[in-house]
Amino acid sequence: MNNLLQLLNAHEAYNIVGHMRPDGDCIGSEVALCAIIRSLGKECYLILNDSIPPNFTSFFNNIPCVSEDKINGNLPLICVDCSDFSRVGQAVKLAYNEVFLNIDHHISNDNFALNNIVNCGAASTTEILAELLMESKFAITKQISDALYLGIITDTGNFAYDSTSIKTFKIAEVLISIGTKPHQIYALAYENNTLERYRMLERLLRNMEIFGEGRLCLSFVTELDFEEIGASAFDTEGFVNYTRELRGVLIGCFLEIRNSSVKCSLRAIDRSLRVDLLANIFGGGGHPCAAGFSKSNVSISSFISSLKAALCEHVRKFYDEYHAPTR
Repeated sequence: MNNLLQLLNAHEAYNIVGHMRPDGDCIGSEVALCAIIRSLGKECYLILNDSIPPNFTSFFNNIPCVSEDKINGNLPLICVDCSDFSRVGQAVKLAYNEVFLNIDHHISNDNFALNNIVNCGAASTTEILAELLMESKFAITKQISDALYLGIITDTGNFAYDSTSIKTFKIAEVLISIGTKPHQIYALAYENNTLERYRMLERLLRNMEIFGEGRLCLSFVTELDFEEIGASAFDTEGFVNYTRELRGVLIGCFLEIRNSSVKCSLRAIDRSLRVDLLANIFGGGGHPCAAGFSKSNVSISSFISSLKAALCEHVRKFYDEYHAPTR
């Protein structure tokens, strides 16, 4: 934390950006770090490279935000929860030739900034920030605590994923002692759904396919589904988990198909299955258990065929390693 504080003392103002399609960990990291910097008496702005999920807007109280068309590229840039610089969006990439600080926990992070705080063993980027703050005995406010807790529960599946450690629970204990209410944060993250989300879920379930000797599941929704239902991208957040939760399935795959473009999310039941390596083949990345990628200008039918073949080959390659601990 001393090194982080020294870095933050290098300038009087900063821009912070997270990845496109922000999840709870991205938003929690952005909000917490911005509040930390402002508590040091410095200016800080969050660059909105995408819409804020409606259920997370309450976390942005008194946090200055700027749209992509009003970026001050003269301010040093901090990236949080970004596995690589491409995930920040085109406008931010055009505004910056270099990144001042990169804070992240993705195993595929290539240390793209001048200064890097990357710990792929952490359950979330917010866990990294929380640990650094607690080690330094930094005065964590409730706003910071709530933001950190949001990131931790969303990136651990509410403490259910195998990335969760004893450290994760100890950090959560401290945040709760500060005043964070677990039921309130959980309700915002998981119990604030729209009717459109459930209509889209119906399409997801209808399109499910199990293959690869029952070890793989793939499903998708299309642009037509979004149009007919009137849904937004927020309404499909976390849909990939349904493909992973089926009995016998080792790797689940969810596709958002928008005309000739595809956004793919991958989830595995165990980190030894290394879906980040599979995503890397298609130009993406992420975690051993959770990864993804996007492709544009593709023939959808041939793309899905090649993806299914790659999934089958991948699960064959890593199946023995997955079962080794149980032999």
